[in-house]
Amino acid sequence: MPSSYNRRLTTLPGGYASAHSDTHLWYHSTIDLRTPANDTEAVLSATDRAVWFRPYETAGSRAGFLYSRIGGGDRLSLDRPAGPGTDQLAQGYNQRWDFGAGLSPNRTALPTTTGSWPNCIRFNLAGTNFMAQGQSNAATLFYQWARPATTNAVVSLYLDDDFNPWNGNERLVHQTAAATTSTNVNFGTVSLNIASTNTAPGVHSLLAKIAAGGRTRYLYAPELLTVLSSFEPPTLLAAREADTRLRIDVNGLAGQRVVLQRTSDFQVWQSFATNWLATNRWSYFDGTTDLPSRFYRARIQ
Repeated sequence: MPSSYNRRLTTLPGGYASAHSDTHLWYHSTIDLRTPANDTEAVLSATDRAVWFRPYETAGSRAGFLYSRIGGGDRLSLDRPAGPGTDQLAQGYNQRWDFGAGLSPNRTALPTTTGSWPNCIRFNLAGTNFMAQGQSNAATLFYQWARPATTNAVVSLYLDDDFNPWNGNERLVHQTAAATTSTNVNFGTVSLNIASTNTAPGVHSLLAKIAAGGRTRYLYAPELLTVLSSFEPPTLLAAREADTRLRIDVNGLAGQRVVLQRTSDFQVWQSFATNWLATNRWSYFDGTTDLPSRFYRARIQ
């Protein structure tokens, strides 16, 4: 089919031994990466995985579901998973507007459109994915509301703790109103308000929500955002316990993610413990005895 990424499934032994049902099992096994994969009616064995997927697809982990909107795969990739002479992943990406895959007439216009639904098309974190509260950040968004420019859709951006837009743990970081027509797509880079009042320290997903005409759609950015309370360096204190363990006291700020590292030669540092500080002090007890001498440091990371 033109204007799409076509992955032709020509050799599918085992499974259902039915081309139609095997197509379902092929996709199911890109979600269920266990071996064997079981869709409750047929099983994909290790032998089948080796034949059903090309080497690029690494037994199914780089195929199918990975390239869905929530799978996180690179839809703009010019790779050819099925080998030379086959389709590139980017061939299926909408190129009527420049969303990153270039411009070409690879979409067929519909004869009519009611424009009933607003749409978030592409959403990405544009700035750093590692920051402290109070710092600035930005995101880019392509969207369409196929109604006259005199009507507005409300675009809201949130930080979320998961990928569920309905469970109430989203925090608003930006909101605006805008409109397009059916022949245009709006694009913009917007500033994100990342403050202690609306963003707790942690690893967050980024959610775009567009609402108009009583209808709402959502889109998560593929990037995650790590927010710390501060980048101020922590300090360390060390003391030997009565049971010969070494107690390392990390003095920092609540809301920092601290990685403890150790070395015996100052050349190679080994990370051995990570903690989000709930208070200003974290005590770690190190019972390692296989190093002749040990030196420690803590990093905000």
